Amino acid sequence: MTDTLEIILAVSGPVAAVVFAGVARLFRAVKDRLTEQLRGELATFKVDLLSEINGTYRRTTECQLIESGASQRLDSIDARLQEVQAYAHERAHAMANDIQKLGAEFRLRRDEA
Repeated sequence: MTDTLEIILAVSGPVAAVVFAGVARLFRAVKDRLTEQLRGELATFKVDLLSEINGTYRRTTECQLIESGASQRLDSIDARLQEVQAYAHERAHAMANDIQKLGAEFRLRRDEA
């Protein structure tokens, strides 16, 4: 009986190792096959998605950014132009006042002379 048990124990280790090696090899093969299948499916999905989108999302977003930037620049230019116009109006008004004062002073001096 002990001889049979020793034989079973002696044989069971290598048999279990061979069985587990076979199972591990089978799992590895299944994993590789599923990985390749998933890669193929994802590649197909990506191609379908990109062809369906057809770049419209990207172009729309870029156009909106360009339009926003141009609008901000135009607003900035308009604000600066209004500042310059206000300054020019103020200076013109001040110069008109100065010219009137000079004219009045000139007339006074002319009348005195």
